[in-house]
Amino acid sequence: MNRRLTRSFASMGAATLLFSGAATILASQAGADTPPPWEASGTKDTNEVGTLALYDASGNQVTTGSVTDAPIAKYMVGSTADTAHTKATAYLYTPKTGVAAGAWSGEQISLSTTYPVPAGAGVPAVVSSADGPVVTGGATDETIATYMGDFPNTDTSTPGYVDAFQLRVKTSTDGTYQSLDFVVSGITKDGDGTVTGGTWTQTYPGASPTATTTALAVSRTTATTADEVTLTATTGGGGTHPAGSVQFSDNGGNLGAAVAVNGSGVATLVQKLPAGSNVIKATFTPTDSSFASSSSSTKTVTVTKARINNLKHPKLKGKHKVGEPEKVKPGKWSPKPTKFKFKWYLDGKKIKGAKQKTYTPTKKDKGGKLSCKVTAKRAGYKSGKATTKAVKIKK
Repeated sequence: MNRRLTRSFASMGAATLLFSGAATILASQAGADTPPPWEASGTKDTNEVGTLALYDASGNQVTTGSVTDAPIAKYMVGSTADTAHTKATAYLYTPKTGVAAGAWSGEQISLSTTYPVPAGAGVPAVVSSADGPVVTGGATDETIATYMGDFPNTDTSTPGYVDAFQLRVKTSTDGTYQSLDFVVSGITKDGDGTVTGGTWTQTYPGASPTATTTALAVSRTTATTADEVTLTATTGGGGTHPAGSVQFSDNGGNLGAAVAVNGSGVATLVQKLPAGSNVIKATFTPTDSSFASSSSSTKTVTVTKARINNLKHPKLKGKHKVGEPEKVKPGKWSPKPTKFKFKWYLDGKKIKGAKQKTYTPTKKDKGGKLSCKVTAKRAGYKSGKATTKAVKIKK
């Protein structure tokens, strides 16, 4: 029975109607390895940064269900790590021929929920260990059936678009999202056209992306702020080395930009680290969404501050006479200081208030030996200190 007949019968007051033609369309769309038109290489929305996997309360993957279920699944888990946010929200969208995915109509279907989901009683490990955002579904979530009443799919002929919908999880307002595509079949409606039953079935990505692994190695576990530390991530999945990139992080913050893996699945970053305990992690994000992302175990690198070294001693420049200014040439240091401090001395005793780069000897300094201690400073380094050679102050 086609859609037009269904609507005709509904207008005649039929109590419950079944759209059976969707089953045939579903069979033509449901190949997990055949992406919908908007997911194909070259047409994918650049705001789509990952895919979704759905799980029930026991951690079993959910790939099909009733359109009247609320929630669609207990957990909606993103494939791509997102440590910059802690709230995730689910939305539904309706694909439309000739319209870019970013301009489709849709609406929010869940409350915003907090992630990562802490491990505990009843929380599946596949959820609590997830690096990507997680929406925890609730009984108040909007059903697919209700959504279809607001944003129906009216395409009856375009391959790939017929009876298709997209589930998205968002973590921010920048437009990016992670998604899952599905089609509906066996839809039943009451006399008012309200959807009362039917089945949704996941079409993209494949029901279970191929797992990957990421191993992290560090060139040293102790260092100073002057030392470079080499971070190496080795990735793999499905007996191959899928293309993608690795984001190295330190205590949860990114270390520079993501690094592309080579043909052997290796990504390397050479980095100076700040003083303290640096907890390093590597997260692999595949280019092909048929592979899942993965994260390494952490490695700790303990870093102490390096000292600024004096390469050329500071010295005084002046006439060494009462009333004639003496100026300090700070000398040369490594690494280059960002700030200097000065303290002037006469016969080894501090001159009160003399803390500038220039000092003018007074009559009471006559006959004494004048010197200046230079302190070189730079963030992340221990200060370096050096004192000029003392000069005798003449009349």
